[in-house]
Amino acid sequence: MFLVKVQIKLKSTVNDPEGQTILEAMHRLNHKEISSVRTGKYFEIIIDSNDDIEVSEKVKKVCDDILTNPIVETYTYEIIRN
Repeated sequence: MFLVKVQIKLKSTVNDPEGQTILEAMHRLNHKEISSVRTGKYFEIIIDSNDDIEVSEKVKKVCDDILTNPIVETYTYEIIRN
C-alpha cells in the first residue's frame, strides 16, 4: 500500500487571479512585505499495490487524465510506502 501526495499548481506563465485576490487581502491587512501568492491544489491518494513502478505509472496517468489541465498546470508527487 502506498500513500501518494500530489501537489498541483498553475504554470508560472499563467495568471493566478485567486492568488492575486489573496495577495490584495494580505496587503489590506498590513502584510505589505508579501510580494506574491500562487495558489494550487493538494491531494492524498492511497493506492493498494506492492509495485513501485506500477504506482508511479498510475499516479502519472491519474494526474494527466483527471487531476490536472496540462496546458496550464504542472504537478509533483511523492510516493510513500505504508
